[in-house]
Amino acid sequence: MRQCLTTSDKRPAERMAYWQDVVCKKYVSAAAATDLDDADFSGSLISRELGPLVVAELTAPLHFWSRKASHVRNDGQEVFIVSLIRSGGGELRQQGRTVRLAEGDLAIYDSAAPFDYALHASTQLIKIPKPLLEAKLGEVGGFIGCKIERGEPLAAILSDLIARCLTLELADEAGSVAAKRLS
Repeated sequence: MRQCLTTSDKRPAERMAYWQDVVCKKYVSAAAATDLDDADFSGSLISRELGPLVVAELTAPLHFWSRKASHVRNDGQEVFIVSLIRSGGGELRQQGRTVRLAEGDLAIYDSAAPFDYALHASTQLIKIPKPLLEAKLGEVGGFIGCKIERGEPLAAILSDLIARCLTLELADEAGSVAAKRLS
């Protein structure tokens, strides 16, 4: 089932508060801030579950996500997030690494560690449970907070995979089969 969270139907004075209280908590608990006036902030997050994965499209003007140790302790999410910049850009800081992302670039970050993410972009995201990815790849720490540039073969593969996951339409029976295979 697809879920759409947007600030467009909120009063201008409530938009950033809604983004902070609803959108940031829905996807991954973090503080959000912007230098824009509330009336100038307009963002959306469209997400869906695909078995144990959550795929999403996020579009927003410049804003700053900051996941602190308190967020990590309080929400219990144990996921890796793959972020693909479709347009715009961002800067991710995690585990002593800082990467600047442009259109077509990807980064993987870890919900179990604090991060800062300045984002002005249309971004596609996949939340992957840590045990699932670690079971497939082993140690993934070397990938955290690193950029996968748009020209690299892995970027092309992941970009296509994310796009297909967002547009995939499954009947109930096919969806449950796919969910079992992804687990």
